[in-house]
Amino acid sequence: MRLGRFGTLRLTVDPLFLGVLALAVVLGKPAEAALALIALAAHEFAHLALAGATGFRPTALHLMPFGGVATLAEDLHLRPAAEFLVAAAGPAANLALAALAAWLRSLPLTQGPVAAFAVWVNLGLAAANLVPAEPLDGGRVLRAVLAEWWGEKRAARLSRTCTTAVIIALAAAALVLPLVSVKHVAWSVNLLVLALFIQLGRVRAGAALGAASAAAFAATTTGHLFYRRLRQKRQDLQDGIILSGQHLVMSENARLLPALDRLRAGKYSFVAVCGSDLTLRGTVGEAEAVRVLAEKGARATGADLLPRASGPLPKTSGSLPTTSGPLPKNAASPPGSPDLPPTK
Repeated sequence: MRLGRFGTLRLTVDPLFLGVLALAVVLGKPAEAALALIALAAHEFAHLALAGATGFRPTALHLMPFGGVATLAEDLHLRPAAEFLVAAAGPAANLALAALAAWLRSLPLTQGPVAAFAVWVNLGLAAANLVPAEPLDGGRVLRAVLAEWWGEKRAARLSRTCTTAVIIALAAAALVLPLVSVKHVAWSVNLLVLALFIQLGRVRAGAALGAASAAAFAATTTGHLFYRRLRQKRQDLQDGIILSGQHLVMSENARLLPALDRLRAGKYSFVAVCGSDLTLRGTVGEAEAVRVLAEKGARATGADLLPRASGPLPKTSGSLPTTSGPLPKNAASPPGSPDLPPTK
């Protein structure tokens, strides 16, 4: 259900979210419903504020019972460090509000069940969102950490597996708890609602990808992913951000795709191709390697990079030549580098 547009932000709400609020009012808990809205608003505002502070533009927000799903103009997954901070901001805001409510509850004028509810609703919202399953914040934090370690593609696969395991665990716990004691029925309902929220979030995220076929989705994750990374890195360089670099070394016969799976967001990579005798045949930048993959497909090998590679190092009969003395005046600059003034 669409609520309206606030500047460039389109706000929508899930019917289940409205149903929960209506149920609270019907049960005679309007103050509690208002506090829950405040907790959720603080949670989402923290996400949006930090996303804007890290250079991302929110375009849409969909409210659900345990939080919201924001849509950004840029791909947050391509900068894992920023995704970590944005995802952690929501639970951090709720923990801060819980601490504030606990302090207010200690004062004589603000004691009572409403103040206690303010503590528990913020703690509950923070705890629910720290569950390691997407689209919850805990799942996004986990994905960001995994992406820093193993790359985005493998991180996405592990995150999906973890999300499925969490849904199964929550559903199983919801079924078992009432069998242990009738007192646990309320907990069982909460766990079922949380599992439903996670599944609805997965469905919504899948719908955002479009009704693509499995082949088109595979092409997106293997090809378009690399281009999105390159666009983000180019934008970072234009914004004056200094990227760190890394080298990947592969043989002529090795497949290119597994090598490019090691590309990292926030780092620019150079791919060196070696012969069977470990001599360097040539080096290409990340952009050229991605173009070769797009042209040749998944069967591309290191040998396909060589026509685009810079020249190999000169052959030597022993170790590489030393450069302890000054360069000769007629020394050529490395390929692709600006000419240097002659040494005096």
